[in-house]
Amino acid sequence: MAKLTREEVEQIVKEAPGRRQLPNLREVDLSNMDLSEADLGVANLFGANLSEVNLCQANLSGADLTGADLGRADLSRANFTGAILHGANLVEANLNGANLSDASLIGVNLIKANLSGADLFKTDLSLSALARVDFSRANLGWTDLTGSLVVDADFSKAEMSGTKLGDPLCQNR
Repeated sequence: MAKLTREEVEQIVKEAPGRRQLPNLREVDLSNMDLSEADLGVANLFGANLSEVNLCQANLSGADLTGADLGRADLSRANFTGAILHGANLVEANLNGANLSDASLIGVNLIKANLSGADLFKTDLSLSALARVDFSRANLGWTDLTGSLVVDADFSKAEMSGTKLGDPLCQNR
C-alpha cells in the first residue's frame, strides 16, 4: 500500500480529467493525513487506508470507498452525497454534520461513530453494525436499516420519517 503526501493526492486529482479518468487512489495509505477541505469527489478510494485522517469539510461526493478503513477519522461536515462505502470501517469516526444523503453504506461498521446532526436522507445502511452510534439530531428520513445490528444507539431528536427498519436487531435508547 503506497503512502502518499497531500501534494501527491492533489496532483492525482488535478491530472485525472486530462487523462479522461477518475482520480485513482485505490488501496493507497492516507492514514493520519490532513486532507481537510480536499476535493476527492468521484475518486476511486477502494480499499484505501484513511484511518485517523482529517477530512473535515472535504468533498467525497460520488467517491468509491468500498472496503476503505476510515476508523477514527474526522469526517465532520464532509460531503459524501451518492458515495459508495460498502463494507467500510468507520469505527469511532466523527461524521458530525456530514452529508451522506443517497449514499450506499451496506455492511459498514459504525460502532461508536458520531453521526449527530448528519444528513442520511435515503441512505442505505442495511446489514451494518450500528452499536453505540450517536444519531442525535440526524436526518434518517427514508434511510434503510434493514438487517442492521442496532444496539444502544442514540436516536434522540432524529428525523425518522419513512425510515425502513425491516427486521433490525435493536436495543436502543
